[in-house]
Amino acid sequence: MVTNTYLPIVGGLELSIESFATEYRKRGHRVVILAPEFENSPAKETDVIRVPALKNFNGSKYSIKLPMPVFFIKALGKFKPDMIHAQHPFLMRDTAVRLAYAHNAPLIFTHHSLYEENIHWMPWAAKGLKKFIIGLTTGYANLCDAVIAPSESVAEMIKGHGVKTPVTVIPTGLHLNQFTGTSKNFREETDIPEKSFVVGYVGRLAEEKNLPFLMRAVASFLQKEKNSLFLVVGSGPLEEAISLHFKELKLEKQLRFAGEMKGKKLIEAYQAIDVFAFASQSETQGM
Repeated sequence: MVTNTYLPIVGGLELSIESFATEYRKRGHRVVILAPEFENSPAKETDVIRVPALKNFNGSKYSIKLPMPVFFIKALGKFKPDMIHAQHPFLMRDTAVRLAYAHNAPLIFTHHSLYEENIHWMPWAAKGLKKFIIGLTTGYANLCDAVIAPSESVAEMIKGHGVKTPVTVIPTGLHLNQFTGTSKNFREETDIPEKSFVVGYVGRLAEEKNLPFLMRAVASFLQKEKNSLFLVVGSGPLEEAISLHFKELKLEKQLRFAGEMKGKKLIEAYQAIDVFAFASQSETQGM
């Protein structure tokens, strides 16, 4: 599995890779994950090869791999993959192509995102760039032997863009038996009164999640419902803007930031929420 981003970064794509890798291994397959180095990457990982990279690229928490094509072939050593699974149509995509060629193995690509909708951070973003990204992604998909889409809507969309490679829909699974217990401890730790009505958001605090719209909508609701709170689980560049908006409206006492969460704590956060609010218009698999 070849990816631009992986743990300890917390996000849907990273958790999808971890989830699938875990299930493949349970079935007796060996899975090796190629990913860039990140700040606070685990010191010891089983079958994860970290690629030298520029950390915290452009002030973000993400890394950009350094151009070292020979590194990957040597790093795999005696491991001879039956399949190469690319998770992105750019950056590490070339590594996936080289490995597939070197090992005469089929190349699979999972089309995780609407990449053309996530260019708001680029100062030169324009219609022409969106068209270029769609062309880049479609071209890469057509280089592959198979394409995985996380939902039927994504499968239809990419076929409409011109993907001719066979597309199979495989959503990321969830262990529903984990969603048990109560939210009492979480509410106490987060200073949420027992009888408060909680509007909750879980996700990256970034422009592509349409958060400026969401924060205005939730603030409007909180102004009318004084016994309600907005619980924000996640981190990102818009945290300060959300905080400032609620402060300007004198609603800061009805706002709670819980930060990034995973595992049991994240499940407790979901259980503390009365209504889940999500405004993203570019989600391919809202889990």
